[in-house]
Amino acid sequence: LDAAQPGLGFHCYGTPEVGNSKLVGSWLVGDDAMRFPEGLGARVPGGRPLLVQVHFNIGWTGGEYASALRVEAQLDPRAKVLRSEKLTASIPELPPHKRGIAVASTHRIERPTRLLAVAPQLHARGRTLQLAVDRGAADPTCLATFDHWHYPAARLVTSTTRPRLAAGDQLR
Repeated sequence: LDAAQPGLGFHCYGTPEVGNSKLVGSWLVGDDAMRFPEGLGARVPGGRPLLVQVHFNIGWTGGEYASALRVEAQLDPRAKVLRSEKLTASIPELPPHKRGIAVASTHRIERPTRLLAVAPQLHARGRTLQLAVDRGAADPTCLATFDHWHYPAARLVTSTTRPRLAAGDQLR
């Protein structure tokens, strides 16, 4: 990806799309280290490269930034494997003279799942996000609301209730 773009690094909005890559963890500025709940983890097959994606906002840091970033792994072959799901909404062009637009997306849950965390990636243009589950009832059930998005202070948000999602539920 770096070779395909001029300058240092590459533009990456969300998780890099490299082959059949999978997200195995997340950490955002201001958060403590992300630790999976006891007995849960992400499977990383041996012999595969591991990409650590680090976002630096040069405008925010003033051009230079020293990082003490550290990646730790605890090996437990008995851990139950976590999955990450990517929800993406296509973003149309903003019509002239309009201050904002609403963008929506739907994602079908294929098998029973428990929601542990949400990592919004609205970047500089997004302002709010509502995540709901539709189980065919009259009104979807709200799972998360982010009403005041501020890109430089992005955070991984863990769920205290860890709601269960059934096969066939629709995330919106």
